[in-house]
Amino acid sequence: MPLKQISGRNPLPSWKIYAAGVILALAGLLAYSNSFTGPFVFDDIGGIVKNDSIRNIGDSWSPPANGETVSSRPLLNFTLALNYAYSELSPTSYHLVNLLIHLAAGLLLFGLVRRTLELPTLSARFGSAALPLAFVIALVWIVHPLQSEAVTYIVQRAESLMGLFYLLTLYAFVRSVDAKEAVWWRWLAVLTCLAGMLTKEVMVTAPLVVVLYDRTFLAGTFAKAWQQRRKFYVSLAVTWVALVVVLLMAPGRGGTVGFSSAVSMWDYALKQNDAIVSYLKLAVWPHPLVLDYGSAQVDGLGAIAPQALLLAVLLAGTIYALRRKASVGFAGAFFFLVLAPTSSFVPVATQTMAEHRMYLPLAAVLAALVLVTYAWAGRKVIGLWLAIALALGCITFARNRDYRTTLALWTDTVQKNPDSARAHSQLGNVYFRTGQSASALPEYLRVAEIYPAYRDAYNDIGLVQLRQGRVDDALVTLAKSVQLHPDFADAHFDYGNALLAANQLDEAERQYRSALELKPDYAEAHNNLGAVFYKQGKITAAGGEFQEALRLLPSWEEARNNLAQVQALESKPQTGK
Repeated sequence: MPLKQISGRNPLPSWKIYAAGVILALAGLLAYSNSFTGPFVFDDIGGIVKNDSIRNIGDSWSPPANGETVSSRPLLNFTLALNYAYSELSPTSYHLVNLLIHLAAGLLLFGLVRRTLELPTLSARFGSAALPLAFVIALVWIVHPLQSEAVTYIVQRAESLMGLFYLLTLYAFVRSVDAKEAVWWRWLAVLTCLAGMLTKEVMVTAPLVVVLYDRTFLAGTFAKAWQQRRKFYVSLAVTWVALVVVLLMAPGRGGTVGFSSAVSMWDYALKQNDAIVSYLKLAVWPHPLVLDYGSAQVDGLGAIAPQALLLAVLLAGTIYALRRKASVGFAGAFFFLVLAPTSSFVPVATQTMAEHRMYLPLAAVLAALVLVTYAWAGRKVIGLWLAIALALGCITFARNRDYRTTLALWTDTVQKNPDSARAHSQLGNVYFRTGQSASALPEYLRVAEIYPAYRDAYNDIGLVQLRQGRVDDALVTLAKSVQLHPDFADAHFDYGNALLAANQLDEAERQYRSALELKPDYAEAHNNLGAVFYKQGKITAAGGEFQEALRLLPSWEEARNNLAQVQALESKPQTGK
């Protein structure tokens, strides 16, 4: 039987390691076995359904720069293009790839933790139980319901794929330390670090974490780590260049990220005190899980003083531990460093809090909890953690049911976060798209009540009124929407529709033209402007607009039928004067 040599310890049978890996994969498959049929939701629409760049694999390396989840993340976009090439917009293959990424990351975590516990710095205390401890840490991490957003919510593959590359970078480095083929492992670490930079910006901290790992568990000091492996660390640092390049492709991610976004640096930093403490609570007690926390902020430092104090203590404890108890300090530093790009002071305006950001940091929290309880109670605590993993897996399975339909998901989100304007808006949209205007209207009214400045609030109310035949009410509501948001193309378009329904053709024309000034490729506005011209008897001008709409959306039957009707009129022989 082949044996695996453990740093200075008795050899461990390889079959035990492989068996543990198989069980981990099966546990993850069971926990997510009901996740494959969920539809595209929320940011999936812009990142996948309406993302033309994934229609061609060659184009996928130039993702849209409009602030969608795929912006400035070409490798993420490329993987979605591969899914599209295989199944177009059938979500099953996308879900399967997400789960495979998660399982691969879990297996890497298992290997990384096991090898770390076998290192001389930790082997005296944990080496004899390295395999079961690494197994339960990875198991709980894989099935933990807090991970469901990064796995079941398709476009959040950004987080799990980056996490996979992050862990592989660390794992390859650890393997390189005493491997005969060390140079190949180090090249693998550099290549996966580069891949992570092309996947999500959080990867920026990976080179720093590798250096910190070396100092903590191997070299003993930063000076020795640099002396022994400086060429390797320079190679890792070079991958930052790739990150800078892709960020320049979509500066500020369409105005959603950075210091020019709608949320100030100070307000965002204040909110992160509340967000990080909430993440820690969800790591221990994963309820309630919420798809979208919106862009909520806090009312000054006083509102989050207890959370800020707790985080200050944890951060100070981490700094102290890095000097006195380096292994404990590494867990804390890993947690804070991985969260830093999204949960510090650089504003992410569209989401001031999001559960998927805990995908990697959760590993540090769980590792600390498992190892502390083991140090306190010994091997008998492993059984307790297996029972906890079973319970968490059942919760994950139940959470996946919330993703089965968009109606179920947004109903759940509104129930758990009733003050979220965006959640009510999304639920209203689900009702509106399915023809349930009576149910949509209360949701849109609630949006206007919670956040009157919400861009879609009055626009959506006006659309419901228009569908219900209340044209006069719709005119008033949509005029207010245009007044509040004159730079919102959809507001001008929808107001134009109401004016067209009221036969106010000149004003409808002005609104459609305003929409096209803001959004020149707005096919629907071209089509409806053509309808105005048609009613005004400007047949040639109408035909031009219908042709433009069809050029922008070649498969749009309505525009095709409108154009055919105009062409039929133009081909009729003229009689009389």
